[in-house]
Amino acid sequence: MFLPEIWFSEAKAQDRKLLGIPYDLKFKTKIEIGMESLNRVIRNGVPFEAICFDGLYGRSEWLRSQIQQANHVYMAEIPCDTNIYLSEPQLGVPLFKPGAGSEI
Repeated sequence: MFLPEIWFSEAKAQDRKLLGIPYDLKFKTKIEIGMESLNRVIRNGVPFEAICFDGLYGRSEWLRSQIQQANHVYMAEIPCDTNIYLSEPQLGVPLFKPGAGSEI
C-alpha cells in the first residue's frame, strides 16, 4: 500500500497508530512497491507473457532497466518526447587528426 512520505514523519506517528499502520513500515515509492509486487508474482510462478504499465512507471528508467535485465518483455507508456533508438547508438568522442578540420 502506498502512503505519502509525510505519513512516516514523527508528526504522523499517532495517526499511523490509530489507523493500525504497522510501526516498522517504511516509506517506499510507487515504483519500488510496483517492483516488489512484480517480484512477488514471479516468485509465486504466476505465468505471464508481458508486463504492461502506465506512464508513471514507464518514466522510471530504473524500473524499465530492472525488468529488461530480468529478460521480461514489457510495454510501457512513455512521454512523447522520450528518445528511443531502433538500434543502440555508438557513443563517444570522435578522434581528429591535427590540421584535418578539427577546429570548432
